[in-house]
Amino acid sequence: MTPRTIGLALSVCLAAIIIWAFQRPESPKVSPSATGESVETVPELHEWDSAQPPEFTDLDLDRVAEESSDDDPTDDEDADSGRLAGVVVDASGNPVPGATVYWRRWTMDHPVTTDSAGRFAADGIDSGSVELYATSRSCPSSESVTTEVGDFDPEFVTLVLQEGGVHRVRIVDMRGDPIEDAVLILRQPGCAGQRVIKSDAQGECELVLRPDLLAKINIVLDPYYPFSESFPWRELPNEIALEADASVRVVILEDAIDRIDRLEVLMRSPDNTQQMVFGPGDAVDGVFHFRRVKPDAYSVRVIGGPFPPLIVEVELADSEVREIVYPGPSTETPVTVEVRGPDGEPVPGAHVYAQVERGRANGSRGTTDGNGRIALYGLRGPNTDLRVVTGAFAEHRVRDVASRIAGSVLRIDLVDVSTLTVKVRDAAGSPVVGAVVKAWSHQWGNVTVSFNEPRTDADGLCVLGRLRAGRHQLQVQSGDGRTVTRRLDVGVAVDEQITVTLPASSTVSGGVTCRGRPVEPGGLEFKAGRASTSLMVGDDGLFSGGISRGTYRVTYRQAAYARSARTSHANRLVVDLGRVNVEPDAPLEFDYDGYDVTVVLAEALPKRRYTPYLRLDAIGDRPHFCTAPVHSDGGSELSFPNLPAGRYRVSLHAGAATMAVEPREFEVGADQKIELKLVPSTPVSFAGSLPSEAKAEMLDASGRTASLGVVSRNPVVIDWPAGDSGNGVITMVGYAPFFFSVAKNGAVAPAAIRLTPSATIEVDVVDLLPGAELSFRLTPLFGAGGARSYWAHQQFQPPWSVVDVHTGQYRITLYNGETELDTRDATVAEGDRLRVEF
Repeated sequence: MTPRTIGLALSVCLAAIIIWAFQRPESPKVSPSATGESVETVPELHEWDSAQPPEFTDLDLDRVAEESSDDDPTDDEDADSGRLAGVVVDASGNPVPGATVYWRRWTMDHPVTTDSAGRFAADGIDSGSVELYATSRSCPSSESVTTEVGDFDPEFVTLVLQEGGVHRVRIVDMRGDPIEDAVLILRQPGCAGQRVIKSDAQGECELVLRPDLLAKINIVLDPYYPFSESFPWRELPNEIALEADASVRVVILEDAIDRIDRLEVLMRSPDNTQQMVFGPGDAVDGVFHFRRVKPDAYSVRVIGGPFPPLIVEVELADSEVREIVYPGPSTETPVTVEVRGPDGEPVPGAHVYAQVERGRANGSRGTTDGNGRIALYGLRGPNTDLRVVTGAFAEHRVRDVASRIAGSVLRIDLVDVSTLTVKVRDAAGSPVVGAVVKAWSHQWGNVTVSFNEPRTDADGLCVLGRLRAGRHQLQVQSGDGRTVTRRLDVGVAVDEQITVTLPASSTVSGGVTCRGRPVEPGGLEFKAGRASTSLMVGDDGLFSGGISRGTYRVTYRQAAYARSARTSHANRLVVDLGRVNVEPDAPLEFDYDGYDVTVVLAEALPKRRYTPYLRLDAIGDRPHFCTAPVHSDGGSELSFPNLPAGRYRVSLHAGAATMAVEPREFEVGADQKIELKLVPSTPVSFAGSLPSEAKAEMLDASGRTASLGVVSRNPVVIDWPAGDSGNGVITMVGYAPFFFSVAKNGAVAPAAIRLTPSATIEVDVVDLLPGAELSFRLTPLFGAGGARSYWAHQQFQPPWSVVDVHTGQYRITLYNGETELDTRDATVAEGDRLRVEF
């Protein structure tokens, strides 16, 4: 028998099998529905045999037989493919005609439509596992079902649509005019897939949703700014207003564009930061165009080349295009920076970076010319730092360069590079291969930078280069996937060598419970000093993972279950579980007393640009807290399950502002419901003006702070709880805190705001303790300004924190956790930057 004959015989057999498999079963019965209409019902769905599925009227058996009779045995494209078959029914078991069934593999969805009896079929599917779910205009999505596809009889799948309700929402622009063809994407956790709906000519969309589930809505349509928001089922809006994109054009003057090798634009708004970096080739006719910018108030900073940073306050409206010309006008004379090597010779090509007023503007200012020189603007201001990077010498940083400028020249002398050879050994003294070693060798403002992250070789050795002689923070982490970390402070001389021994590792496992019940999924953070290890907590409250032995402070963080794109705040719970001693392979069990608390906002919130969120902070030694976004205009109930027992402070936030509420504190000791009432606010006014970076906060008796809304910056107007007397503070990087008081009648003292350049205190710890949780606090002494309670509440971490203070004398106290280690007294004058070592 020839291969051609064999192929023909197999084709005939295949056609016979397909015809047999799709013979018509008993026809569906017709019965009256609840409305009196006749609908088809499918009898005994659960007893249907997959070997005899219903007939599918759209299947052309003659075509199948004809294609199967192809006498070319090599044409076998569908040899490894199969088909799907099934029916879609509603929650009452009635077939749903016209429903869309999606079969998904990887991330691709393929739609199939059901016939008049709610049945569906799909052919030519590659063998393997596929996921199925269905949607309908009258019902939300079904639960997803996973089935196998192959060259065997298909499994007959029944997809049950969930009961749902219909909600109509209108899409409009900021003028209230309807928007047609806006693409609305609807998702509900607990429903498979997503639904895509387009608005009609009246801007209306019909949403079919499953009750009592969160609804996540995304709307995409050019030229409007993308909308993304989550809504509880009962708080869905009837109208959504889209904001049109705005844009910013930065125009570079013709005689300056050749002198800019990189342009950095930083745009800050109360809830959003966008940073964009461009090279000279990105400009079109000298213009950098930033599109798809959300209409909002921004502080725009432009930095590029040797020119002074340009800071512009803008408020972008719907579809507005704002033009900024760079460099801006300046009457300042430049400072010539001369970079010299150890032998006094000029260093060409050195990269120079400047940080103006510690954070106001930070970026590349260019490279030195053949004579080792570069002319820079903006260096004469207070708290301005300079950084010089070159491959041949150690990186150099100059703090407060204004005090080191001689006339119009600043000279910087570089030093040779030092190296540090690190030997990494385990607890048994054997070399550790592949360990990651990081050296934090340069502190830039409040950011500590590492340029070295080598791995150890087969002998457990690695070399850190580009170091400057002096003290460095060193972190060594094992490379075997187990989080075994050691962090230490070392002094580096030229070509020095040290040995680091990692602690022994172990596997820990256990569970987290609240009054004996497993907690929600989340994570556990084990923290010892600056090193931390995170382990996942599963649905059953259990965790397992690798960690080194030692003493840790443990924090449980419940996973967020709702998020708003307009704010960084989500529903979350953070519980301090205390300190625990981890021994090798020893089980750990954590249990705490927690209760279910419901907070009711009985009245409507004022209209705000940003989604408000409620925050509960524990009062006491353990920093428990929880937050939840508020999407309702009134009558909203917010649930806080498993909230630890204790007393809590309540605050309601919107963007950078805080709205006062009553009660401000309450005790948690049982499942309970708390009703909150808004405290009306009143504007308080000061003479003077505030920069955009300044923020206002309210102080309570303990020194804790809560943000206040700044209504106007020139003149200064701040929202204050009506009828309340108290104290407040205005802070800004580079300036001393400005303290004020408000009487019950709204009178403020002092009546005028005057921000003064600060003195600064930086604390470093020479000998770090392994596993220490170090912090320091300030106490104002004779001549020092500021509320003592404010400084007593503030905690700063060495060596990163640089603290802005008034001139005078301070007592600096170093803590390990809550244990006092040591104290220092220090006196600072205006403009001083004092470094204190312990």
